[in-house]
Amino acid sequence: MWRKPTVIVGATTLVLVMALGAYALGAGRDGPDQQDPQSGIRGIVEFGACPNFNPCVVKPTSATLIVRRDSDSTIARKFRSLSDGSFRIPLDPGRYRIEGGPGEETPGQLAQRHIVVPRNRYIELRLVFTSPEA
Repeated sequence: MWRKPTVIVGATTLVLVMALGAYALGAGRDGPDQQDPQSGIRGIVEFGACPNFNPCVVKPTSATLIVRRDSDSTIARKFRSLSDGSFRIPLDPGRYRIEGGPGEETPGQLAQRHIVVPRNRYIELRLVFTSPEA
């Protein structure tokens, strides 16, 4: 006589299966503010030292940057450029402003920059930090 096998699923296995299922259905995403991978910003971050108004020496640098929505000033992204200064950050189409991160995470001062991210396109940016004495 054939009997149906009994399967015992441990609590850990059950939780793992449920978590994977939720992620597959989209619960692991950023929610309604999920980023459009077809639009955003890319470019280079540089540091320029301009002592006594002499010609500036500009070189790529790593720095923390904050991208805020123009509409309500909420943070859309906080990121750090690579050691060669490069970055590529997906953002939904819209209006944003970029500012330097906290003082200890940036090489100098960066003037706020307002940008518009179009649909299905990355815009190129060159962000230059300057020394406080410049």
